[in-house]
Amino acid sequence: SSKLDVPSYGSAELNICLLFASEGNILTAPDHIGLGSSTIDIHPYCHGFSEAHTTINLLRATRELMADELAGTVEASNQLFMFGYSQGGFSTAAAAKYIEEYYPEEFDVTAIAPMSGPYNIPGVQTDFVNSGEPYATPGYLPYIILGYQSVYGNLYNETSDVFIEPYDTLMPYLFFGHNYSMGHINGEATPIPTDMFHPEVVQLIEDGNHPFYDALVDNDLLDWKPQTRVNMYYCTEDEQVTYENALVAEESWSEDNDFEINAIDLGAFDHSGCLLFALLNGREFFQSLENNGIDFELTYNEEENQFELSFPFNNQDDYSIVWSDNSTGATLEGIDPDALYTVTVTDNESGCSHTKSISVNPLSTKELDSNFEVVLYPNPATSIVNVQLNEVHEINLTIVDMSGRKVFGRNNVKASDITINVDSLESGNYLLQIDNGGQRVVQQFVKQ
Repeated sequence: SSKLDVPSYGSAELNICLLFASEGNILTAPDHIGLGSSTIDIHPYCHGFSEAHTTINLLRATRELMADELAGTVEASNQLFMFGYSQGGFSTAAAAKYIEEYYPEEFDVTAIAPMSGPYNIPGVQTDFVNSGEPYATPGYLPYIILGYQSVYGNLYNETSDVFIEPYDTLMPYLFFGHNYSMGHINGEATPIPTDMFHPEVVQLIEDGNHPFYDALVDNDLLDWKPQTRVNMYYCTEDEQVTYENALVAEESWSEDNDFEINAIDLGAFDHSGCLLFALLNGREFFQSLENNGIDFELTYNEEENQFELSFPFNNQDDYSIVWSDNSTGATLEGIDPDALYTVTVTDNESGCSHTKSISVNPLSTKELDSNFEVVLYPNPATSIVNVQLNEVHEINLTIVDMSGRKVFGRNNVKASDITINVDSLESGNYLLQIDNGGQRVVQQFVKQ
């Protein structure tokens, strides 16, 4: 509610932006209409269309900036991820919904991670707020009514038509102009939100016979069928946004839908306590999907002793395929069980590529026991790569380029911190293989 408590003016959310950007992501964070430098008197709180288009228009502005002032200095991947918490979870889902409905040729969303958001505003969220019990943030109800009035214009003629005294003048004073924090406004509101309104208006809303109810229905997201991967995160002790929003959204969005929709319980935390866990899980979710927009699967056919590549969501003819021995095609025959192979798939239209490594008995970091953890940094690297282990191990190190050629090797290294000089390597993508007596970690890095 405070006009300048937004990312572009250095709000707390800016730290989240910096975290994700520091890992090489191009990140946008909209201030939303009415906030930041906007001259509109009130932010239309939880209005899906306007919040979605604030996000969409900022994506467009970012694309123009990269094509103009940042041309040649910033390279984007072929993927778009979106996430948000609380109201931001609602905004995230709304943005993906309107992109799919109106702009599918302009944007292709890879995945979204809505977190603790009110996706079913006229249903489980309204029941939660209007339960007749004290609500943790009662100022949200007048905020959404005043905001919806600014959009729809038919909720009332005068604020006194819906608010009782003194809230008919107090709430507009507190919200219009965005000079007060939600903490202050919640303190000025009644603990039971509906106590600020005429009882007959509350009854009309509950019966579905009031324009405010129609506005709530207009912003419900349950009738959407996401055409992208969705991980929703929630906590069961959330006192502001009931976790049932995620459960009913998962059920509705999953029905007759081929895309994976998940509602993930992060534990018995309140709204503030859930935030960090949601961000960390969303970050891991996105990292698991980073593939430059090229989805393909690699499997080993033991009977034929060959690796086989398939495209579950795309047409193979749209891609060129190169294996580490420079062969092409969807299969690689005559596999050495002790060797590591790579395959690079390139989109013929965009030129974007994605590389995977595979061996007959692959080991991933998730399959390793907890006493062998590896961190590689910096990435991208210029002259050195640091390998940090959680404790001292005796390991063998191998670096191969994308053609499978070995360019570096060091055996029987007993340490927890190793520095590798890569200054002589040509610019490009490389795989670092770390073995410690039967366990193997393979990590990709970029040499600039």
